[in-house]
Order: sequence, then structure tokens, then C-alpha cells
Amino acid sequence: MRQDIKVSSETKDLVLSVKGRHTFYPFEWVTNPSGLVRYVYGEITITDSFVGPDSIVTLGVYTQIPYTPLCKEFMVRFKTGNGGYLVNPVDGGVWFVVQAGMYGKTMANAWVSKLITISDDKFYLRVNGGVAEIYNGGETDFTIGKANNQNGNMLLECVPTNNYRYPVTGVGLVRWTNSNIEYTKLSEILQREFQDDGVTVIDASYDFDTKKLYLNLDTSYVDKEE
Repeated sequence: MRQDIKVSSETKDLVLSVKGRHTFYPFEWVTNPSGLVRYVYGEITITDSFVGPDSIVTLGVYTQIPYTPLCKEFMVRFKTGNGGYLVNPVDGGVWFVVQAGMYGKTMANAWVSKLITISDDKFYLRVNGGVAEIYNGGETDFTIGKANNQNGNMLLECVPTNNYRYPVTGVGLVRWTNSNIEYTKLSEILQREFQDDGVTVIDASYDFDTKKLYLNLDTSYVDKEE
């Protein structure tokens, strides 16, 4: 059976699915009496005892940071599984300035109130020298599904001349909605367009209330095993 990247027939958007099952470690805002006023400070606690400093640097960590309406830059420290803290290799301390490269730009200090432009709440932090780079912690991918119904919906939606690669392809059902045009021509177009896709239209019915066309299709030709 044919498969393709799924597209929502309602919104015309790609259907994305969440991928990855990562461990999200606890995050909290903390006080730092010796810190600078320009920053606020956060702490990520690594709850797995086997995750040490080397793993944090090599693999990074995932955490959830709630939306916080503070227009300030921030630093973060990583509390390791053995109760210590990851040491900043540049200054020997435990704090790392958090930076982000928004829209492919050069890394710059991240602002707490603007984190929502990176992600709603899931983040991935990677140590790079003396800073902690922050990224969206959610992973999505295209959804692959059966293509027959989707192909049919796309053929109905597509108006000829609107597809640059295949300019004569499509039924363009919108042209027939609330129309008094003889539906024999629509029947011929349906048969032709679906047959070009390897599908036979057995019968069709149009619901004037919902403005939807319901098709009974024979997809045995395209569904047969190679």
C-alpha cells in the first residue's frame, strides 16, 4: 500500500509527530548572593547518579524551564549525581552563561522572558567551553501514513494550473461548489484524474450541506504487492 508524508486536509499543514524519549531533569531558579544583578540564576539537578560531569559535557542535558516574565539574562549550574557541580573550564566556577543562536544568528546571551521563542517549556542545554548553549528540547518528525485517501483529497483540492510541476492535474472541486454546471462533466473529470493516479472511482455523492464529496474508490491496482 502506498505511503506518503501526511498532510492535514483541514489546515493544509504537515502532520508532525513527537520523537525522542529523553529524561528531563529538574530545573529551579535559585539565589546567588555573590552574583551580578544583570543575571538571574538557575540550577539543573541531575537525578541519575551515573550521569557525571563528562556525560553532561558530551551529551548535554534536557530540562523544562517554565515561562518566567523576567527581562534578564541568566546563568545556570549543573548539580551532578554525586552532589557536586560541573566546573566551568574557563573561570573555574560553577556558573555558565546561557546563550542562544536565534534564527541561525551568532550565539548571544539568552534572555529569560524570550525563552518562549525557543520552546514553550522543553529545552536542551549543551556546554561549550564556558557557556551553556540552549536549544529547543522537543524533537519532531514527519508522520508517514497511508497515501490513498490523502492523494484523493489532494486531487479534489488541486485546481488545474495551480501545480507548477503538473499544471493540468487536479479536479478543483471548489469550482463546482454551489454551481449549476452539469455534473456529467465533473464525473468525467473525476474518472480521468483518479485513473491517472491508478485509482478507479466506483461512485460519488455530494453533500450540499457540508460541501463535501464522498467517493467510493477501487485502489486495488495501486495496493497490489509488487
